[in-house]
Amino acid sequence: MVQIENEYGSYNCDKKYLSFLRDLIRKHLGNEIQLFTTDGPSLVKCGSIDGAYPTVDFGVAEEKEVNKFFEMQKKFSKGGPLVNSEFYPGWFTLWNGGNPNLPTTNEVIDTMTTMYNMNASFSFYMFHGGTNFGFWNGAEVAGPVITSYDYGAPISEEGGITPQYLAIQEWISKLPNWDTPPLATPKNNTARNYGEVTVQKFDNLLESFAKNPAPKCHQSILPLSFEQIDHPYGFVLYRKVLEFDGTNLTAENIKDHGFVYINDKAQGVLVDNLVKYSKKWISLSAKKGDILTIIVENRGRQTYLSILDSKGLLPNVTLDGNILTNWNQCSIDFGPTLLNVTPNLLFKSFIKSVLTEDPFGKPMDNAGVYMGAFEIEGEIADTWFNPGKFRKGQLFINGNNVGRYWPSAGPQVRDIRFACLTEKVF
Repeated sequence: MVQIENEYGSYNCDKKYLSFLRDLIRKHLGNEIQLFTTDGPSLVKCGSIDGAYPTVDFGVAEEKEVNKFFEMQKKFSKGGPLVNSEFYPGWFTLWNGGNPNLPTTNEVIDTMTTMYNMNASFSFYMFHGGTNFGFWNGAEVAGPVITSYDYGAPISEEGGITPQYLAIQEWISKLPNWDTPPLATPKNNTARNYGEVTVQKFDNLLESFAKNPAPKCHQSILPLSFEQIDHPYGFVLYRKVLEFDGTNLTAENIKDHGFVYINDKAQGVLVDNLVKYSKKWISLSAKKGDILTIIVENRGRQTYLSILDSKGLLPNVTLDGNILTNWNQCSIDFGPTLLNVTPNLLFKSFIKSVLTEDPFGKPMDNAGVYMGAFEIEGEIADTWFNPGKFRKGQLFINGNNVGRYWPSAGPQVRDIRFACLTEKVF
């Protein structure tokens, strides 16, 4: 089975586009495969195309709602089987969004039972939780998704067997005339506590970025986006010399997070939409000839509704209402040189930390690059990273970008889980 697009009915109703994709797939994969589309029940009309079987997606619902959803599918499936191709046992979580309101196990089982009694097929999304490694977390319009993509799945992100998994296993075992009973329950991975790791500060934030090997810098009148300088993820450093005094710095179109410095001294943080919070201006005391630096962070690209999700210090940036021009912007490459990798260490933990008193507050002077090391004795096992008093940053293991931690915004506090010498994250 090969899916055409994903929930395209939420975006547009261009049947020529869907026909092009259908024919292109047939050309390369042949006529033996089954094509299908997936859409929310009310959006099948625009998301479906002749020659591809239309399916729907939905999560936990009452019986009357499940019936209504499948009735919508029937209008386009021409008597074919009922299929929920994305059945949601949970949901993702946003930074600063609070703890997710996940369905109960009983609610999941009840919806499964309803679909089964209707002779419907369904596929879990997600059955095994996942991880947003590095800078690869997505975002909604409301804000960025956390590092964990556990999703409340029956198998947790780290591969653990949950009570929901056991309930589903029992449910399947009781199905009448079911030829494939569940296998034995898998064992959970071993986890170990390796204790506290002492970290040492190597550079402050600006010093570490200044050591970026052969940075790609671009000069322009107005600031350029991440896309314009071909740097889609991570951080970009914007810098200029001020031509006049000012006290109010405003970046109305910043995407997504900006750490502001005057002459390398922290001034504050600019914040785009972060679950109903934003701060597009800060007060400062800037003089003509001062060096203004804004480190802009891409918190995650939007995964739904729009592909027009430019990142960066988007025009215009103003000081007391006057547009700032003549910018130099440099992409930040988190490579070995920047991270000061020393090969004699068996195990290295790099923490590039932007410390704040609160998730949106003024950067503290001890923001920078920190490094710690410890040796593993005996059997290697999974473990947890707890950032302790570190408020926001990015965790690197052996030079690998594991993911963002941000306990000051939450709700993910015990943020990073990883298998030692691999890249496993919670």
